[in-house]
Amino acid sequence: DEEIERIRKIENLYKNDLKKYDKIRGLLAEKNQEISRVSRKLESYPTRSELLQYEKRFVELYNLTNERLKETKKYYHLYNSLNDSSESMKNEVNLLQTIQTEFPKRCKNAEDRDAFIKSMDKMIQSLKTNDENANKKLESTKLEKDEQSSKYNELLNYQRKYYKYVKEFQNACNINSQLSDRIDIVEAQMKEINE
Repeated sequence: DEEIERIRKIENLYKNDLKKYDKIRGLLAEKNQEISRVSRKLESYPTRSELLQYEKRFVELYNLTNERLKETKKYYHLYNSLNDSSESMKNEVNLLQTIQTEFPKRCKNAEDRDAFIKSMDKMIQSLKTNDENANKKLESTKLEKDEQSSKYNELLNYQRKYYKYVKEFQNACNINSQLSDRIDIVEAQMKEINE
């Protein structure tokens, strides 16, 4: 009888331990499911390194686009300046050709000579006007360049501030992540104590 009683106690202890074991396995399975659910959620969000890669690529694309834009503007300005200089040279060549062909003809008569000199004065005035317009355009271009340069410097300052604030934000995120991890650990310890 004593032997049977002892076997029953052992079987009861075994059943109780088996129940505890099953309960702990169930809790472990729930925790594993929760961990896998949370890890799937986390994997759906881009990591910091991926975000940094995206940012780096966007900056590269922006710089490439900016370089192409600058190159295109440079070619437009080059074309416009070459076109303007070509026009002024054509005008000068026309003036010289007119002088060369008309002067000998007009030199013989005083009236023709006066008319020729007046037409030359008009052409010279036209060339002076073109020269003044070109100088005005040069001055306006210089002013625009100075304005663009000041805007560029201002944007550089904004960019420096932006990177400074991004770095501060990243540091705050790191601190937040560390504190969140600590809170999770403390909550887990509190659960264990309560159980």
